[in-house]
Amino acid sequence: MRKKLTKTGNSHALVIPPAFLDILKIDKYTELEVTIEGGKIIAFPVKFDWNNVQEEDEEISAEEIKGMKNGEADIIAGRVVDSKEVWERLGI
Repeated sequence: MRKKLTKTGNSHALVIPPAFLDILKIDKYTELEVTIEGGKIIAFPVKFDWNNVQEEDEEISAEEIKGMKNGEADIIAGRVVDSKEVWERLGI
């Protein structure tokens, strides 16, 4: 498929077709890592690395991190999680 860039403010954007988003299971909220390799633009979804969360720096307890991991797993699996449940998991 050939695409042209679209002017967006002072930048240019590549519009990704909905079918591609569906295949990759991403949406407008997905953070992408964008690099250039061999003269090609490479973009892929960023997966959050919960192992790199520094408990003492972030002031997040191990229990809170566990709750966030569980929430992320639910979202990835497509399970509906309401905000009250998220707050309960975080102990807030």
